[in-house]
Amino acid sequence: MLVALAVLAVLVALLGQVVNQVSETITRATEHTQSDTEAEVIFDRIGDDIAQIINRTDVDSLFVGMSTNSGGSDNNDQMFFYSQGAGFSTNGSNPSPVTLISYLVTNQALVRLGVARSWDDIPFITPSNGITEFSGSTPLSNVGNPTNYFHVIGPSVFRMEVALLMEPDSINPDGSTNGINTYANVGSGTNSWHGLTNVSSIVVALGILDQTSRKIMTPQQLSNVAAALPDSMTNGGVPIGNWSTNAYSVPNIPHAAISQVRVYQRSFPVKR
Repeated sequence: MLVALAVLAVLVALLGQVVNQVSETITRATEHTQSDTEAEVIFDRIGDDIAQIINRTDVDSLFVGMSTNSGGSDNNDQMFFYSQGAGFSTNGSNPSPVTLISYLVTNQALVRLGVARSWDDIPFITPSNGITEFSGSTPLSNVGNPTNYFHVIGPSVFRMEVALLMEPDSINPDGSTNGINTYANVGSGTNSWHGLTNVSSIVVALGILDQTSRKIMTPQQLSNVAAALPDSMTNGGVPIGNWSTNAYSVPNIPHAAISQVRVYQRSFPVKR
């Protein structure tokens, strides 16, 4: 009887371990699926906006890597452009198809701005006007107060990197010639890329960590992981292959959380 009870206890213990392992595996798979779904929704929204982008020499756009937090440690990129995508409008009598679009990461979440502007609002949409042209240091200065127009589109996104693939053999305003795999230098507010001249595709990379895994990390730890994901390069674009490996190199991060970091990348062609 005692031997039988001992064997039964061992079997129950083993069964419990199996059940726990299966439960953990299912939980991780569910979190991965949630991240995959969120990335798909984001890319669909970005793709729709870029598919309807207004690519004209008299309409400005801005792609810049600039801090969105007071400490200046946020190295996420931002993009601002005009499109015929969806946006909020306060003009009910004369709705406009022109929308100012912006994507940026703030408070460790991806937000989108979509606010309608009219074609006949010439001072607003013409970049030659110094008041309304996108400024690298204050890109939303021509929006007024955009706070109420931003909404969270990617609550689990903690890192966004943008790379602009240039058309081969095209010549830039500074006289440089683009090669087969040349990307624009999207840098700080003083070194940003205005307009879509010679831009063939807009490449967007995302780092996502699901909400459950975030609970075992501090905001600073998540910020450290974001900082470890390298910026895009003029030769090769976003080094997406290094994002996953670099995330594991960040010290003092719970393995259960870092193992749930997912990275995604998609390229969106720019219409002519």
